[in-house]
Amino acid sequence: MITLKSALNTIFIGVLCLGCAKSDRYYIDARKALDEGNCKKASKFYQKLLKREDSRGYNGIGVLQACHQDFRALQNFQKAREAREKGNAKPYYNSGFFYYNISNRQCQTARDFFSRAGDMGYSDGYFSLGNLYNSGCDNIHKDQATAKKYWEKAANLGNAKALVNLGVMYKRNGKYKQAQQNFKKAGDMGESYGYLSLADMYLDPDPNLDPDLKDGYIRKALLYLQKAANMGDVQACISKVTLIYTSNNTKAHSINLSICTQPKNHTKKIKCKKPRSYLDFSNRYINSQGFQENSSEGRKYQKSVGTTCNCSCAGYAY
Repeated sequence: MITLKSALNTIFIGVLCLGCAKSDRYYIDARKALDEGNCKKASKFYQKLLKREDSRGYNGIGVLQACHQDFRALQNFQKAREAREKGNAKPYYNSGFFYYNISNRQCQTARDFFSRAGDMGYSDGYFSLGNLYNSGCDNIHKDQATAKKYWEKAANLGNAKALVNLGVMYKRNGKYKQAQQNFKKAGDMGESYGYLSLADMYLDPDPNLDPDLKDGYIRKALLYLQKAANMGDVQACISKVTLIYTSNNTKAHSINLSICTQPKNHTKKIKCKKPRSYLDFSNRYINSQGFQENSSEGRKYQKSVGTTCNCSCAGYAY
């Protein structure tokens, strides 16, 4: 027998579910607007989430502000952390990233926020902690063992960028097999720089390997460059292929760049015309991903994105 109380409970739960579905729709529409480079439209949907006190609204508005070094972003990240639905790790991570990238960098505060985000299961929190210890920051001294520990934690949570950094560390220490495994796994998970790093290994192989297999290494390198290009990393592919051919004394006009052509079905029409490579390079410089850590160089690429696509900002999590 259905009681009045159980019927009211069912109606209440149904209303809540409808509300959640509407919030999810606003969030999806905001992300779609960001992909199109339409900041104003994205902001409108985030504002609708704000009215529902949804942490994703505060976080999204915070990121739009953070991209312009607007300190009001910290207030919105705090509101996102305090919103009624707990468990959103992104505002913790974004707070850390903001403190790490402002002119008067606050490394220990950034570390605390990164740590909290990682402990909540957000892999980029641990990934950024690893980067922080890898490069050192103010009173936080360089510590390769600690960096490795946090990259491993991030990798265990499915972070492909952490696998690339672990691969770089293994390669630097002469552990080529482990490096190769990490690069390939990262590439298979969708991180193009994993395949690019794997190609680099075949271009500059372990000196203990048979030199007679050089042509085989080049074929392998080209294979992984093509895989990276198929994932959209066309510019990086072009530079690597050019390097391969020129190092083998091939004339520039006969260089075959066809493997670096993006498949037509991979091309995405968006209003933001600035190549996504700027975002990739910004992340790699800022997070020391395969490159030597260079925040000023990273911010240069970040600024290049902002000139045309000022609602897309490298490093932050929407």
